[in-house]
Amino acid sequence: MKLKAVILIFLLAFILPVFSGTVLLEFTYGTEDQQVFLNWRTGEETNLSSFEVQRSNDGVDFFTVGSIAATGSYSSYQFIDDELYKQSDRTFYYRLKMVDRDGHFNYSANLRVDITINPIRQTWGSIKAMFR
Repeated sequence: MKLKAVILIFLLAFILPVFSGTVLLEFTYGTEDQQVFLNWRTGEETNLSSFEVQRSNDGVDFFTVGSIAATGSYSSYQFIDDELYKQSDRTFYYRLKMVDRDGHFNYSANLRVDITINPIRQTWGSIKAMFR
């Protein structure tokens, strides 16, 4: 039984990331002025087409907020989410959907981000949204 568990862990940790199109070395965030800066670095990118940046308010239901084309192995990427002042939540979850050229995809681990939103900017954003 222990051998099966070790083999499964090995497959999940080392083999599957290679077949998913990329090896994600780092996925971090920073916040500034009510914006979230997502940064990630990749190792080998095989057959990788793009990254979809996804956000969730509850860590379960995610939706895409942006997409970045893959640039090649051992690259660094950044995505800035500056639409948060329109949200009433203060905790957000992010993940990357790594999409291969053949349509297969894999997800990164989730990042939990807690932010403080200026109430004046949030109110102004809500007023603008009413007239769209």
